[in-house]
Amino acid sequence: MTSANADASRWSLRHLLAGIEAGVTGTVAMLLLSMAGSAVGRRTIWTLPNLLATTFYGDGAYRFGFQHSTWAGLALLFVLYALLGGVWGLAIRDDSRARVLFLGAAVGVGVYYLLFQYLWKSVNPLVPMYAQDGNLRAGHLLWGLCLARAPRYARYIREAMLDVPVSEPAEINGGEVIL
Repeated sequence: MTSANADASRWSLRHLLAGIEAGVTGTVAMLLLSMAGSAVGRRTIWTLPNLLATTFYGDGAYRFGFQHSTWAGLALLFVLYALLGGVWGLAIRDDSRARVLFLGAAVGVGVYYLLFQYLWKSVNPLVPMYAQDGNLRAGHLLWGLCLARAPRYARYIREAMLDVPVSEPAEINGGEVIL
């Protein structure tokens, strides 16, 4: 009975980790798209992280170029979307590919509207005021499409867990004594 419970919790951990991996992958894609859009618009590529850094450092963090406060914006971006990816991984588990792709895209766009139309307006009004809407909508769609890879990541984790041989520790017969 205990091994069945241990397997169930291990598979939940597997789906959580797969969702986090998909969330981080999507965050990288979203950040790269935002950087490209900023570069095309002749703004600093660090616009989005600097804008998110204003949550912690105030409006002084929204400046040109990479600054010390940019790290806080990057951390907020990755932590937030990785956690959302983890929730996705637990919710979706091993669903069919076509359905997950559609749901991922819908969740990405839904998260955009939830965050930028409601949450950020009360937490940090500078974010929705200065955010590049077109880039962020496309970035969230891309993030959602990356979430659709979570079941594949979960299968990779399961295969890695099942293929790893359990080896006995080597017996030590002699050697130096270190004092």
